[in-house]
Amino acid sequence: MPDRVMPSDDTALVLCTARNLCERGIDPEDFARRLVGWLEKGECTPNGKAVGVGRTTYEAVKRIASGIPPLMAGGRGERDNGNGSLMRMLPLIFYLYGRPETEVKEVVRAYSSITHAHMRSIIACHTYVLFGMYLYGGSTPGEAYFRTVREIRRLYEGEEELRHFSRILDGSLPDLREKDVRSGGYVVHTLEAALWVLMQGGSFRDTVLRAVNLGGDTDTVGAIVGGLAGIYHTVRGIPKEWISRLPMREELERVAVCLAERSATGR
Repeated sequence: MPDRVMPSDDTALVLCTARNLCERGIDPEDFARRLVGWLEKGECTPNGKAVGVGRTTYEAVKRIASGIPPLMAGGRGERDNGNGSLMRMLPLIFYLYGRPETEVKEVVRAYSSITHAHMRSIIACHTYVLFGMYLYGGSTPGEAYFRTVREIRRLYEGEEELRHFSRILDGSLPDLREKDVRSGGYVVHTLEAALWVLMQGGSFRDTVLRAVNLGGDTDTVGAIVGGLAGIYHTVRGIPKEWISRLPMREELERVAVCLAERSATGR
């Protein structure tokens, strides 16, 4: 790693989500305003510049800025299924942990829909949040995977969009060969890559490097995997030399502590 570490849009959007939850609780309109502040003023970044914004997110945030209600702003088309909402779901894992499943489902849907309102993106986000919650509760990645599969099948029974998640839901994902794992910006591929990497085992360092070395949308796959690996290995498993180079380290630690305290039954 170079001495100069630059955060991506993934980091900024996770931080925007975390600040929203810590300071306002579940408040999609407040979160939407923070997205506008990020895009137009570089808020939630160390250098005042929003970088790496995807098309669907950009268009949705511009609609919000023009006065469109946040829950009506997200893209709803087939081509609006990038990983832009999946990348910022991590704080919801902690904030919603231990809450009723109906509330979790509703909140995840709302927070995804601000930018990505297609059901495929919503299911992907919910899958990620559930998987992370099971890790947070003490499950191994393998245990968390199969528990998540059962719950997603039950919660979305009859939903046509489930067919796009067949490699996850049929239980075959852990046994895929690396060459068969796609890691581009399509939300299903990003989710598959993240879950697959977690189930290959290894330390936090090994897990994150394996994710990044898949290629494709490396910053987002790495960020999503890093979030899950951080839950599983805890902060003690993150290399100290990586933490020491983080821009905005004090702010990241502040919101991390806040989310831990907000968790209904945190570890």
